[in-house]
Formats: sequence, structure tokens, C-alpha cells
Amino acid sequence: MLKAGATVAGSTVAGSAVLLTQTGPAVAATNFTAQNAAVSNTSGELSTLTLSPSIAVEWTELSTAVEEVKFRFKTDMNGSVSTVLTETKQVATPGTSGSLSVDSFNGGEPVALLSTNGGPLSADSFDDPTAGDGDATTTEVGLVVEAIFQTTGGNTQMVKRTRSNGDPLVDTTFTVSVTHEAEPSASVTGGEAGTNAT
Repeated sequence: MLKAGATVAGSTVAGSAVLLTQTGPAVAATNFTAQNAAVSNTSGELSTLTLSPSIAVEWTELSTAVEEVKFRFKTDMNGSVSTVLTETKQVATPGTSGSLSVDSFNGGEPVALLSTNGGPLSADSFDDPTAGDGDATTTEVGLVVEAIFQTTGGNTQMVKRTRSNGDPLVDTTFTVSVTHEAEPSASVTGGEAGTNAT
């Protein structure tokens, strides 16, 4: 039974990776955002947390034509990094300069982030058992997007925007807020049992 749900950025994580103003080969990321998520329930627990990303990238003056881009989406919880999705997208018109817009990953299905739904993050990380009625627990989650610009099958890699080389395409955060609502109350105001014995 689902107790609560949240998505990142409502239903999507929207953003773009665009070129910085500079001369020579370039791939850079700006304007990628992950909106905060919030839920409120009487249990004060989170049961679903998903990611539905979209992204647009551009590159210019690379040495070899880009035929595909390999994307990796990773979460970072207090230094514990987990890959939640790896997917390679083909470039319609390969070139040393070009662009790629991706509106859907994971077959259009949201990517689960909680371990209860197949993701890497524990729901307990978002729960404060000491929270009282009306209290909110807010947790920050890091989101990293890596991109490798390459020829088909990764035979040649022109640009690697990854965490391992200290240069990810996107490195941002979002928060998840879970509010513990008061339990509904009820009382008996009248009536009778209507018991009888013979």
C-alpha cells in the first residue's frame, strides 16, 4: 500500500546543456534544474520517489563526428553515489558540431529512486520517526548527469563529462520534504447498543 508519493519536478526533470561562449571545441551545461518535491501524510513516510528526465545538449568543433551520447543519471546521498539510469541516445545527424534533444528516457516510464521500488535510496533516509504532527522533514539529494559524446558503440570518445574526471555535465541538488500530518479524530456522539437477552 502506498503511503506517499513524490516526483522530481512534478513529472519531469527539465533542463538543457548548452554551449558556453568560448572559442574552440566546447560542451558545457547550464540551466538544468531539478525542482523540489513534497508530500504530506499521517504516517510521515515516503513511499515513492521518481525521476523523469529530459535534456538537450549541444557541441561544437569536436575532432570527430558525434554519433551517439551516453547518459548516466546518478544520485548522491551524503557522499553515497548510485547510478539510477544509463541510456545511450543516437544522434539523428552526426557531426563535429550539433545537438541532441531527449524528451524521454526509460521507455517513457519514471525511474524509481527508492529501494522499495527498485531504486538505490532508502525510504528511511527521508523519515524522521520523532517528527510530531505538522512537522516536516526535508532531505537534500544530489543529482549528477554524466554524458559521453562518442561514435557508435563507444568506439571513439571525444568528450567525457563525468563525475570520475571531475567534470559532470550536470551537478545539482533537489530537496524532498515529508510532512507528518495529524491523525484524523473521531468520537461517538450518540446511539445505543440495543442488546437483549431472554
